[in-house]
Amino acid sequence: LESEEGKGSSFTVILHNVEIASTEQQSPKNKYLNSEEVIFEPATILIADDIDYNREMLTACLEEYNFTFSYATNGQDVIEQARDNRPDLILLDMKMPQMDGYEASELLVADPELSDIPIIAVTASALKHDEDIISKMCNGYLRKPVSRSELISELMKFIPYSICQDSEISKGFFTKSELFSSEILVEYPELLKIISEDSKRAEELQGGYHIAGVQAFAGDMEILSNKYDCQPLTEWAKAVENAADNIELEQIQLLMDQFLKVIKSV
Repeated sequence: LESEEGKGSSFTVILHNVEIASTEQQSPKNKYLNSEEVIFEPATILIADDIDYNREMLTACLEEYNFTFSYATNGQDVIEQARDNRPDLILLDMKMPQMDGYEASELLVADPELSDIPIIAVTASALKHDEDIISKMCNGYLRKPVSRSELISELMKFIPYSICQDSEISKGFFTKSELFSSEILVEYPELLKIISEDSKRAEELQGGYHIAGVQAFAGDMEILSNKYDCQPLTEWAKAVENAADNIELEQIQLLMDQFLKVIKSV
């Protein structure tokens, strides 16, 4: 404690021998993955988590694909279902009651009949020590909260897939730089002035971690674009809203980067 009357006090707390969280950010191998273009072959996925919401969230992220789902709420249930149903992949929460994911993965790997089933660990832990252990026990690793793009990217390592090159999505926003550009905005001088004033706000949301803020910003941009009948900005705003709804941080960052680049180039 350092204190001086009339100036204030400074408090310093030192914690000894405390393991710190990993600062490495997890990102998909394909940073700009457009999950709408991925076509997975049929597969059975076992989702193991003792929290209902977590199972529902993972299912919602994957429900558009041709997957069959089964569920487990503890490690013992995982082992039994793996033996009975032989899933193509297991999404395994590492902290569950009765038998946790660590013990379950050890048993799965040790069983000659089950050891070939890919296991993707899903955990809220960010400690380097835990990550090292998990990397030796499981085939993949996802840190909660899991974004849809991270999940799809991880599944692509283990489940056969193809890319729909001719999809409408592949011809849309992400491949047409002219869709939202400085050249287009020059045609909307009043709109350009308004959204330029929001560049600082966009910079604060650039990382994509403030989902509610990103959604609000996209909503405001859509209102403005509709008012001035600027279709390119409308489509940009909808793309941001979709990325925010799916918690796709990489897509949000990409879109916000584009917004700032366009504004600063005018």
